[in-house]
Amino acid sequence: MFDDLFEILLEIFVEGTLEGIQSKKIPLPVRVLLGLILGGLALGLSGVALYRGITQGDLLFCIVMGIVFIFLLLGGWAAFQRRKKRRVKPPVQKERDQV
Repeated sequence: MFDDLFEILLEIFVEGTLEGIQSKKIPLPVRVLLGLILGGLALGLSGVALYRGITQGDLLFCIVMGIVFIFLLLGGWAAFQRRKKRRVKPPVQKERDQV
């Protein structure tokens, strides 16, 4: 019973967060915060699963969760780099008066 309730609440949270991230009606700082919360949730769950695999001695599960954890970290790093590249503006060239 508790598992079903947790699953429903998690699904509502994830779906609402994904809709909020994609909506243009919500201000950008709120969308970024929602994205960070969702990314933190994904990293936290995969980290807990990885820890469980290590403590239980389940090697295959541990390898799969390690790969998922690495992909999540790489995705976050790539998104950060993309955003950083977008913010850099090329220098404006001033027109010189020709005599």
